[in-house]
Amino acid sequence: MSQSIPLARVSSVAVRFLTEETQPHSPQNIEDIFPNSATFEHGPDPIKSPKKHAIFELLERPTSSSSAFLVHFASTSLIIFSAIVTILETVPSFHSISPRVWFGLETSLVLLFTVEYCARLFAWSSSWITLAKWIFCTLHDSLISMVCFLMCEAR
Repeated sequence: MSQSIPLARVSSVAVRFLTEETQPHSPQNIEDIFPNSATFEHGPDPIKSPKKHAIFELLERPTSSSSAFLVHFASTSLIIFSAIVTILETVPSFHSISPRVWFGLETSLVLLFTVEYCARLFAWSSSWITLAKWIFCTLHDSLISMVCFLMCEAR
């Protein structure tokens, strides 16, 4: 029914598998694995406007200046604070706090995240056409996601 496998073939594979020697075909660095991957050192297109370049440096490179580090620290702190607020809102001992307080906190956080998002969008878009293409694609994807969500909720 089945043929026997010569033991010499099995042992050579096992020995190669168990050694720590690098194989000649294994990648040595990230460029070997992802040769055409985008780097985040620069925007998708060269940023020509000094204002956009300054905002890009401020938001995307926390080590570029002390103010960029503070923006990065504030953004990270807001994310952590948002997670804590979301958790505390569900704890029964905090249900005595007015829903208006929770709503105000959540609304403020959403507003701050939206401002940060719009600033990043402004810094990364190289032209109005690029921005319009991105917005159209995002709206298209968002509408598809919303329709799928509503169809699942209707069931």
